[in-house]
Amino acid sequence: QQITYYLFLVLGAMGLAYMIRFIKNKEYSHLLKSGGLIIASVILGLATNALVLMTTYDYTKDSKRGGQLVMKDSKQSADVVKDGKTQGLSKDYAFQWSYGVPETWSLMFPGVMGYGSHYADNGNGEPVIFPKLGEKSHVYQYFSENVQGVDAAQITANFSTSLYWGDQPFTNGPVYLGAIVCFLFIIGMFYLDGRHKWWILFTCVFAIMLAWGSHFPSFNYFMFDHFPFYNKFRVPTLALVIPQLLFPIVGALTIEKMIKEKDILKWSTFSKPVYFTVGIFVLMLGFYMTSDFSSENKDYMKNYESYSKTRAVYEEEMAQLNTRFQDSVKNASGTLINPADIQNYFENQAKQIDAHYTPELESLGAALRNTPPGKDDQIKTDNNIIGLAQQLNKDPKILTNDIVQALRQDRATLLLNDILMSLLFVILALAVILLFVYKVINANILAMAMALIVFIDLLSFDTHYMNDANFISKDAYDQNNFPLSAADNQILQDKDPNFRVMNTAAMESSKPSYYHKTIGGYHPAKLGIYDDLLTYQLGNTKNPSVLNMLNVKYAINDPNGKAELNSNALGNVWFVKGVKFVTGPESEMRSLDNFNPADTAVIDESFKANIGAFTPAQQGETIRQTNFDNDAITYESQTNAPHLAVFSEIFYKDWKAYVDGQPATYAKCNYVLRTMVIPAGKHKIEFKFEPKVYYTGKKIAAISSWLVFMILLCAIAFPFIRPQKNQA
Repeated sequence: QQITYYLFLVLGAMGLAYMIRFIKNKEYSHLLKSGGLIIASVILGLATNALVLMTTYDYTKDSKRGGQLVMKDSKQSADVVKDGKTQGLSKDYAFQWSYGVPETWSLMFPGVMGYGSHYADNGNGEPVIFPKLGEKSHVYQYFSENVQGVDAAQITANFSTSLYWGDQPFTNGPVYLGAIVCFLFIIGMFYLDGRHKWWILFTCVFAIMLAWGSHFPSFNYFMFDHFPFYNKFRVPTLALVIPQLLFPIVGALTIEKMIKEKDILKWSTFSKPVYFTVGIFVLMLGFYMTSDFSSENKDYMKNYESYSKTRAVYEEEMAQLNTRFQDSVKNASGTLINPADIQNYFENQAKQIDAHYTPELESLGAALRNTPPGKDDQIKTDNNIIGLAQQLNKDPKILTNDIVQALRQDRATLLLNDILMSLLFVILALAVILLFVYKVINANILAMAMALIVFIDLLSFDTHYMNDANFISKDAYDQNNFPLSAADNQILQDKDPNFRVMNTAAMESSKPSYYHKTIGGYHPAKLGIYDDLLTYQLGNTKNPSVLNMLNVKYAINDPNGKAELNSNALGNVWFVKGVKFVTGPESEMRSLDNFNPADTAVIDESFKANIGAFTPAQQGETIRQTNFDNDAITYESQTNAPHLAVFSEIFYKDWKAYVDGQPATYAKCNYVLRTMVIPAGKHKIEFKFEPKVYYTGKKIAAISSWLVFMILLCAIAFPFIRPQKNQA
């Protein structure tokens, strides 16, 4: 939907440009006719997609994109908060991937901020890393010349992931439109008439400002708070799909006009855009010459440089420094470019080795050189870390600062290479254009030659990211992504289907769900109440009461170790003794900090009318789940009096409850679960997923699709039915 939204921004700008032109030329009749057709087409298009759009819109209101809980002690000063929740996503979350202002140069010079890091492995050979530091890199030269006892090539390759120094948290690669495409766009801005270029230029600039996100808060925060639906979207960088669409269109229009005006073209036609392009290259060279290719915290670095080199004192000072700069020590990309980050990385690795290997590891590594590759590679890695740790013991600052300097030099090299490569492609494009201007080649050769060099420009870069390493067999994929760990095997021995698993190391990953019912997983638009629960109850500290009510029977803390059994998991349904009524989402969330879910249900006052009279359950009275499916869950109860049951299933408005086939009311409890008073006797309780919006959208889509089909038939038949008119 976000990309469709951007398309409508493009269409809106184009439509506005046409509207202004019609009004200026007093073509009111044409304006009304075309405007009416467009409105009818938009309505018909929306109706045809009603099933997707209506269900998405309806769900959005209850997802995290409809609002996130803000506790009073939270730092959310930039957000508009109503009834304890943000209006849409929180700005901190929505603007995480904001394209840096200097990073915008990547449209023409992809390595301006170090590319990011891309990794692919089809399991059949050497993994593909781009960009990859090799033997010509400064990092490699430093290790090979100054650090003894390490494999310089291997450890240099590890630092390839540290080349990005931009403002995004991390990235797999830049947005590169192509040097020739950008050059043709520049020519078009000087050469084309005003029919299209001004609205395209405005839309592209508008999109680039959107992509800057939090780096242009005065504009983007206003847009986020006031533009329709815009606060439902995240990752501002995605707005660059707009220039990705429009730049090539301008290039195509430019080539088209050149071919039409081939008899009147002169060098003077292209002199201004060429000089403008030269100015861009001069600016980029100036950026290259004045940048330090680093994004670490400068205040942190000043303190780091002044600290003692004595080992014991140094460690104490570093601990204090890291505490002081707790929120800003890491650079935006999260890569190892702070000296302290590099030092801590190697020291922590060395400590892990000390815990798992004998003190004679170095001699053991020498003795095992002829062992199988897997073991040998492990020994080689361990020896690298030990060699670096030994250097750190001598003087941690010298080693770490030298690595940082080498990384900066390699980042600079990447940018310079890209400047020269973009210059080469621009010169080739200009040469083809001038050959056409001076009648050396014809229009067909111009079109084919330009298409060829654009293809080479883009393909030579894009194949770094999409190549044979991106394709993998199903068996190899399963083996690489879903290996059975010791903890997995242990849990799979439990044949009871009624429990869930928590993998603390992969709460935001969907992979644990390959084998288990888990409470984690990834979705960019999680159900809002569950996302709130993850944020405030299952973050760094896991609330055991919440784990119990979510029926978490096993916790995986170490996949290669033993899963931890939780004997207090409450199952998928149980009776409680009493209710605690609260007011508002914040009070409901805070009540979970200290409560016993086996005895008490926390319910918001808004659901009070749904909770009738009940008594605590007695021994022998039961309720159990008898069937579970994606959209239907069945329970069976046997009680002597009405009791309040809590169901360990997430509350959502489109789940309908039935008791013995008759509609029944239920409520939300414990912030995310369902609760219902179960009447005395033996009963069948059912929850069925029955979203009305789905059935409504399905009917609208079906009717409009048939209407589109009928219009198509009429369009086909019209030329045969309409009387032919004589034409002059």
